[in-house]
Amino acid sequence: LFGNYSSLTGFRGDVLVNFTAMLMIVVGGLGFAVLRDLKDRRKSAYLHLQTRIVLSTYGILLAFGFVFTLISEWSNPATLGNLTLGEKLLAALFQSVTLRTAGFNTIDEAAIRPAGKLVASLLMFTGASPASTGGGVKVTTIAVIFLAVRMTVRGENSIVAFKRSISNDLVRRALAVTLIAAGILAAALLGLLVLTLADLRRAASPIVFPVEDGVYNLTAEALVTTPEEAGGYVLYTNSTKIGVTIVSDAEQSGTVTLVDAATGDGIRYAAVSGRSAACEFTALSAARRYRVDCEGFSPDAVVTISDARTISFWHGLRAVLGELLSLLAGS
Repeated sequence: LFGNYSSLTGFRGDVLVNFTAMLMIVVGGLGFAVLRDLKDRRKSAYLHLQTRIVLSTYGILLAFGFVFTLISEWSNPATLGNLTLGEKLLAALFQSVTLRTAGFNTIDEAAIRPAGKLVASLLMFTGASPASTGGGVKVTTIAVIFLAVRMTVRGENSIVAFKRSISNDLVRRALAVTLIAAGILAAALLGLLVLTLADLRRAASPIVFPVEDGVYNLTAEALVTTPEEAGGYVLYTNSTKIGVTIVSDAEQSGTVTLVDAATGDGIRYAAVSGRSAACEFTALSAARRYRVDCEGFSPDAVVTISDARTISFWHGLRAVLGELLSLLAGS
């Protein structure tokens, strides 16, 4: 929101900003039907069953997310560990609220512990309420499934919530929606695993084709060197996308320039900063020689120059299947 994926992390201790954002997230996640029902309650004390289920389930999920975030991240120095007591409570509450698929954060989401990431994924999978601005399978769907499970465990013949019965047709719909969403999620996860395994397999068995001194084919593997040495490399590539990453122990800034090796003219440049600074040069010509110049970085920094093209799904699938066949043949 404010650059460098910081979102609202700079306001984690600001009560006004946090509660304003949380109020908007909650109101948007309740759904128009629930809001209309709450508005009409001034004329009638009666609330529809959906409103009661939404409010109760919403409250339970918010309380659970709040408590779990506090327990799991209390001592994590990258999230809540270094905050004051008030900031910890506020950040944990905001984290629980934003998991209604809002997308904001006041702590570093990447630094959350694995258990917290798993619970966050489940809460985001649940999502918000029907006819709301949030996503997910909806809190009413999860509530109906939970009530159906409770009915089975108790040996009851019907599902009852707030002294009202829920038809079996609604249960079947809730199960269908959840299974379809879980199936789509599983397929996407499988696709990511295939691509990741293919990249790991390619990285584990790199093949370097030296064309001449200081000239490499970037489709084979990454070149890792120091800034001084990086400026002396002429890169021969048939890739249309080059990635450059500079990693150091301290914050720093500098420029990365892509130079035409034949003419010596700078084609493009990028200003980067941070402990792990990265940039990409895309839409390049195939079979052309380039030089990468890195300026302004400390001598102890490490520069990685690589082919940044994304491996295709089918290429990754073939690679993983080939690896599995090789393992089966070897066994």
